[in-house]
Amino acid sequence: TVGFNTNDFRRTWNRHCRFSTGLPRVLRLNGILDRARIGQRIKFSPEQSSAEKMKTLINRALRQRAECLVMLFHSSSLVEGLSQYVSTTERFEQFRRSLTDVLTYWRRTLGFPAPTMTEFATQWLGRQA
Repeated sequence: TVGFNTNDFRRTWNRHCRFSTGLPRVLRLNGILDRARIGQRIKFSPEQSSAEKMKTLINRALRQRAECLVMLFHSSSLVEGLSQYVSTTERFEQFRRSLTDVLTYWRRTLGFPAPTMTEFATQWLGRQA
């Protein structure tokens, strides 16, 4: 899942796309807005985002009634030194802390389940019938 720190992902995405070509791209308007934390793009990944940013993404997505959030990371990141994202002990510990913090927030603070892909698919397909 990739989203923004705004209440309207679609509007922010449309602006992001418009600013990705021509003069806005040359002026790096997306980068300027990102640094100013206006329409900041957030990846739901402990490899590339802090726990605080991922919590912001969760909260914004829930306000927009997202039905599913998918956390992305390489399985090799679960072992220190096996991916570029956890190449040092410090980076691995940061990854682990972010992952733990977000999953704890999801389960304990928000009270949401964390189904497996099979469980989610079964529930989703049941709703579609």
